[in-house]
Amino acid sequence: RLLTNAGMRPGDVLVLTKPLGTGVVATAIKQDVAPAESERAAIEAMTTPNAAASAAAVAADASGATDITGFGLLGHLARMAEASAVDAVLDVAAVPMLPGARELAEHGLVPGGSRLRRAALWARAARRPGSNEVRRSGTSTSSGFVTRTASAGSRPEPAASIFVSVDRQATGRRPPMEVLSSRILVRPSDPERSRRFYRDVLGLAVYREFGPPDDPGLVFFLGQGFLEVAGRGSGGAGADVAIWLQVRNIQAEHERLQAAGGTVLRAPEREPWGLVEMWVLDPDGVRIVLVEVPEDH
Repeated sequence: RLLTNAGMRPGDVLVLTKPLGTGVVATAIKQDVAPAESERAAIEAMTTPNAAASAAAVAADASGATDITGFGLLGHLARMAEASAVDAVLDVAAVPMLPGARELAEHGLVPGGSRLRRAALWARAARRPGSNEVRRSGTSTSSGFVTRTASAGSRPEPAASIFVSVDRQATGRRPPMEVLSSRILVRPSDPERSRRFYRDVLGLAVYREFGPPDDPGLVFFLGQGFLEVAGRGSGGAGADVAIWLQVRNIQAEHERLQAAGGTVLRAPEREPWGLVEMWVLDPDGVRIVLVEVPEDH
């Protein structure tokens, strides 16, 4: 199951699965001024795998997550809020920190990258007087992730604290589509010729092969997406190329697209191969295939 950073909705709460401050403590270690307790706690946090927290998040039915690493808490939270089209309220005093990290930050032992990002991040935040922005924008290493949960009562364990609530839908912005995976679909006029081109001439690596052995479909790695060459088209480039997007809830996306004035070419239908598909057109007539993978598939 894939959790993305676009899953926050108004009324949600967020959980930090590890305390912050590894960047501050690491800076102090480099200057040989880190207290032994802080050093031990930072090493333990950085070397603790996120597998248990990941499993707990899925068990708690979380639908969104992000890591807290080089861009710090504020940077990653801001990106998550933007991707979800919401505003988030951060209780600064409740943010869990490694032992001694607050004191070290107050003495100026802050990573250089944190200072560079502070002004840009803080300009995007409404804040109460007296809050300390440096330690909230501080870089971290393996500091877990922020996970969306439906309510405080269903938060995943282990978790340091619930310290963020999603306040409201950001003004004038619709919730974005939550894309779980994507690929470009090509329906070639000569499948064997196209398979040879993409595999042998262009040199793309094959991710998987499916269909009949004498006329297989091929899915190629394409950076962070995929290219699927399968079936047979008419030879018209526009008609035989499509964008494929896997979504979590296709019926909700259908309703959202209709409300937004999108052109729905075909409403959601379950295909013979078991997937639920909906077809949408972009302004230039490019077909976008939205797909939901049912739980029983």
